[in-house]
Amino acid sequence: MNVRTCFKTRRLKWRWFLLALAAIGGTATAAEVVYFPEDMPLPLYAIGLGHSGESEGDWVVTAFCYPPDSFKASYDLSQQPIDPSMVAGQTCYLEGFGLFADGPVPIQSVLKNARGAKVPIWFTPVSAWNGKWTVAQMKKQGSLRGLADFFQDIQQPADPADPDSPMHGLSVASGVLEDGRSFYVRSEVVWIKGDIKDVQYNVDVRFGN
Repeated sequence: MNVRTCFKTRRLKWRWFLLALAAIGGTATAAEVVYFPEDMPLPLYAIGLGHSGESEGDWVVTAFCYPPDSFKASYDLSQQPIDPSMVAGQTCYLEGFGLFADGPVPIQSVLKNARGAKVPIWFTPVSAWNGKWTVAQMKKQGSLRGLADFFQDIQQPADPADPDSPMHGLSVASGVLEDGRSFYVRSEVVWIKGDIKDVQYNVDVRFGN
């Protein structure tokens, strides 16, 4: 099945679903549905999927929206969103849509693999993590690298009737590591808009043979 065609056949249903939720929160007149990349480039270099724990053998997981070598290796990935002009013309591994209201961060979004694209997923050992979220640091810390042929990320208010409630994110990815092993990630995150330091993670990482 053509993934892009399948996605577009559901676009109107999703559009009305999102606008209905926005109306519940009283933001329908200000809300706007934006499609990536048709309407604008996705303004994210990467998506942090959190950490699976704080013990030996746990991992910090990063999903890249653009090639990791397409921006400065020293760039602080927590400085997001970025100006869409910074990635104009770049190959993006994801497509989807966001519902925007009064700021640069969507109040709801759904992203998945672009047609034919595999999403780079890096697993950095928690034992080596120093809190600096950059490509250069992850390389130094011995990150395992893989490609996800399935990736989906959904972000929305924890309370759909209240767009100002804490955000709830659910990401699922599966694919193959460079060493040939399979991987699976399920990340559930709750966070307060404007305060990325206070985040609750529930992350499951599994490697196969």
